Amino acid sequence: MAKGQQSLESPSAITRRLRGQSSIELLVLLAAFFAFLAAWVPVINGVRQASAESMEQKYAELALSDLVGAGDEAYILGSGNAREVEVRLLGDASVGFDAESRNATIFFLNGTRNVSARTQFSTAGNGIVLAGGLNRVLVRSEDGKVVFERLG
Repeated sequence: MAKGQQSLESPSAITRRLRGQSSIELLVLLAAFFAFLAAWVPVINGVRQASAESMEQKYAELALSDLVGAGDEAYILGSGNAREVEVRLLGDASVGFDAESRNATIFFLNGTRNVSARTQFSTAGNGIVLAGGLNRVLVRSEDGKVVFERLG
């Protein structure tokens, strides 16, 4: 070829070169995307874990509120009154009652935070164990004390 003349590439050579360049660009974009995603995985896991703990706490507060409300009602209505309550928990827990301070507390068996509530009644017994999921509890008043019994 003479000086100043451009070499002409065949159309198939140009297509192969452009296809190779776009493949490399796609790989670079995918690598950048996965690097960005990998940087956010710990943040997403932290948010997910905090959300699960918060949900467990709220379910426990609602369950304890239902149990204490049923106990207060049975206590106010007097001996012989009973009420069946359904409570849902996300994890296994025990419910303890302190007769002196008149407090009810849900103790999570996995070691997370506990939930407490004030009661109007004293209990006949130390408490009940509730499983994760739906629990049926019979709450009844006997001789001025409230008894909690898990039904199933």
